[in-house]
Order: sequence, then structure tokens, then C-alpha cells
Amino acid sequence: MVIRWGRFGKFLACSRYPGCKGSRPLESQGEAEIVSDEKCPECGGAMRVKMGRFGRFLACVRYPTCKGSKPFLTKIGIDCPECGGAIVQRKARGRGGRVFYGCSNYPTCNFTSWVRPVPEPCPSCGSVVVPEGRDGLKCLKCAWRGEAMAAVTA
Repeated sequence: MVIRWGRFGKFLACSRYPGCKGSRPLESQGEAEIVSDEKCPECGGAMRVKMGRFGRFLACVRYPTCKGSKPFLTKIGIDCPECGGAIVQRKARGRGGRVFYGCSNYPTCNFTSWVRPVPEPCPSCGSVVVPEGRDGLKCLKCAWRGEAMAAVTA
């Protein structure tokens, strides 16, 4: 096996290519496996961040015996206005893979936004606020529209 460079970085490949097409990912010596604070839905054990053909995901550390897995969700630190869950960054299916923001409790809560929400809540109703236009802000729940959040709250 020799080290080759591909579109996803370095990997190990057989030196007798094209006769032998064996390959495997190259494990970096400096990188340790990242263990998440999430718990496995099947066995309750720890979850580890893995890389699959569709991107990162969480898999159980007891893999051969437990095949529990979850999608890797990037939390942005804002609560959902509808159910109180965390708002996470997701990618739309399709060729473009456009980024959108939705609730982590997806099947039960359908909150989504194409624009990243602002951490400060709406001054009139306390809901999620998103940027609109150049310097404006817009509340997703009520009809509040403001120029600069600092000017409104001051």
C-alpha cells in the first residue's frame, strides 16, 4: 500500500493499480477520534463522530454489537420558537445542498428558516429574529420589523 492524494485528502492505495484497486482511508496519527456527549438511542452508550459517503454522522462506540447512529447536527445556540428545542444547521437535499436552519426535533416540529437566526430575541414577543435586507431585522412570529437591534433595545 502507498499513500496517494485524492479529492477527499490522503488515502492508502495498492501500488499495483490498475491490476489491484484496493484502497482504504488513511488514519491520521495526530487526530484522535472525537467522542460526542450524545447518547446512543439503542444502547445508551457514547457516540463517536464518523465520516460516511454523505458526510459526518454519529455512530455508537460499540459498533459491531450495537449499530445505533444519528445524524451529525451543528447547533447554533438558539432555541426553537415553536417547541423549545435547539435550532440546528442542516443541508437541503439535491445538487446544491443549500444550508438552512431547522429545529432538532424535526418530525414533531416543522420550524425552518433559510436565514440564520440572530441570538437576540424579538423585543415585542420574544421569538426568533432573522436579518432582513441590509441592516434590518425581522421577527418570524409577529410582524415586528426593526432597523438595528441595539437601537431598539437601548
